[in-house]
Amino acid sequence: MTRTGAILAVTFAFAAAATVSAATSKKPAALRLGDVVDVLGTRIACDATVGTVSLKGKRLVGCYVVDDKGAPAVGSYAPALAVDGEIVIVKVSAKAPVVFRRTLASATSPAGRYLKATVGSRFALVGTDLACGVTRGERGITASCFKLTRGTRTANTYGFAIANRVVTILRVDAAHRPHTLYARPEPD
Repeated sequence: MTRTGAILAVTFAFAAAATVSAATSKKPAALRLGDVVDVLGTRIACDATVGTVSLKGKRLVGCYVVDDKGAPAVGSYAPALAVDGEIVIVKVSAKAPVVFRRTLASATSPAGRYLKATVGSRFALVGTDLACGVTRGERGITASCFKLTRGTRTANTYGFAIANRVVTILRVDAAHRPHTLYARPEPD
């Protein structure tokens, strides 16, 4: 999580100079490694990175609640979905312990862009089948990420959703519907 915090600090510092809007059309905005997405109207940020701790060496999309300084909020929970389908939730702290992990049965990066996302925005990690979107529902504005096959959630995989007050791991069934597998409230 330290690398993520550093990316956020640098990215937010230069946000005014290089901001891009996440796509709200059918085609998601293409994320490159190092890109950060700010879910406007929330305390949620997501980034495309290579894991350094719990998903070490894997390309992934991770989201987290930020504190007043734009860094991952200590004590909150941060879900991440790797290209190979492995999913984790870590507690944001110096040691970043994994509190949830599932796998499917079966380098440094250049500085990234800062993207702004609103309800209806979509973004996807370039060269992978990972895609995310921002919706408004019963839990407020939520960012969620899944593996996609031809534009539909891939059956028998995992995804996650994060809102200001809760992080959830979802299991996608054979009919491509998500079901809550694990939920954890975010601290206030």
